[in-house]
Amino acid sequence: MFVCTAENDELRGRALYYVESVKRSGWNGEIELVNVEGEGHCFQIYNLDTSLEKAKELISRIVHFIMW
Repeated sequence: MFVCTAENDELRGRALYYVESVKRSGWNGEIELVNVEGEGHCFQIYNLDTSLEKAKELISRIVHFIMW
């Protein structure tokens, strides 16, 4: 499972709660949690002018996760 959030994302708390809930559930799969510092919700879509390198890194991690 791949979960991504950003430091200034208003939904970050929910994402972290979700990850912890899955861990407590006894699910035996792997969880990869990615937190991008200094960014907000959907930064990889809406803030490419200021966050292009972070967006590239996040998208690369998503691709790696899917292909792995």
